[in-house]
Amino acid sequence: MSLASRSTPAFAASGFKRACRGARVGARDPVPPHDRPEPRARGLADSPRRARHLALPRGPLLFFPPAPKLALTPPPPRMNLLPSAASRVVANPARGRASVARAPVALFTGLVQGTAKVVSFDNVGDFARLKLEFPPGVLDGISIGASVACNGTCLTVVETEGDAACFDLIVETLRATNLGELVPGSDVNFERSARVGDEIGGHTVSGHVHAKATIVEQEDTENNRKVVFELDPAWSKYILPKGFIAVDGCSLTVGETAPGRFNVWLIPETIRQTVFAGKGVGSTVNVEIEAQTQTIVDTIERVLAEKEREKNEAKMLKKERKEMEKKEKKERKEMEKMEKKERKEREKAEMRAMSEEEKEEVKARKKEEKEAKKLAKKKEFCDDD
Repeated sequence: MSLASRSTPAFAASGFKRACRGARVGARDPVPPHDRPEPRARGLADSPRRARHLALPRGPLLFFPPAPKLALTPPPPRMNLLPSAASRVVANPARGRASVARAPVALFTGLVQGTAKVVSFDNVGDFARLKLEFPPGVLDGISIGASVACNGTCLTVVETEGDAACFDLIVETLRATNLGELVPGSDVNFERSARVGDEIGGHTVSGHVHAKATIVEQEDTENNRKVVFELDPAWSKYILPKGFIAVDGCSLTVGETAPGRFNVWLIPETIRQTVFAGKGVGSTVNVEIEAQTQTIVDTIERVLAEKEREKNEAKMLKKERKEMEKKEKKERKEMEKMEKKERKEREKAEMRAMSEEEKEEVKARKKEEKEAKKLAKKKEFCDDD
């Protein structure tokens, strides 16, 4: 066998198989003591089975150096791909939630929970501090910054003291609502902000008062009360019969409507639970338009106004196009008239330069052309018949 053939992978594989076979044969045959390898540890060659596994094939021994020990290096630090200011991942979940907490959005249902009594009302012109005393237990669990609807106006709690809470009123609140008319001892409708899962028995109320209305008529019957309100006619388009409206925070159903007027019907429970028990002709109330109704009306008005604008633009373009066509037609007529006049003058000049015979020939040719036109016109008329 040549050296080249011994260097092939097949030869190496066959040599390894022969070595293993020799190891098994040597294990069956007694190995002289001087050919046995020394045990690596105490007790390894005590049993024949272990000695058999330690037997090596005869021939030169191959020495494999031990693998170097790899030093354990600590894992690289975790890289924060986002800037620390923009990252919301923190080690402490509770503190993380507190750091990204958002201001709650107040939502009310229009179901007044009762009335509160005005303890004090400090009005300094463009700012006021209102202190209300609530029924026992109403403020349980309330915190600074919570929202409470007072006469339908969303106010923020700035201070609590037992069953009393204080609210700050700015100049816009005093102007747009009837809270500026309060005096110590007055009653105020209240409703705490709704929570997820609460029943919405009325309709969604934001606590953003749109206008003030005045009671102009009030009629009491045996089982209900009819109240007629008057307000700015600009808001009448949002008040529809059988629609929703919030009056002093109460979710009510609209009865009849007229420009600048509408009426509602109150049941005895509503009168007992709200400030309507003490309202009369001349009293003012806060009015909040139902949000969906306002959105629909404004959207329809905007769409109709856009269509009307497009219609007017199309009409103007049509008018301008007609005027342009009329002007072009007039200019074209004037141009044709001038060309005709120039042609006649040119023919006259040519006639003056002609001799008598040439003039007679031109006249005869024109006469023939004229008769030919008459015949063609007459023939066309007969064909139509």
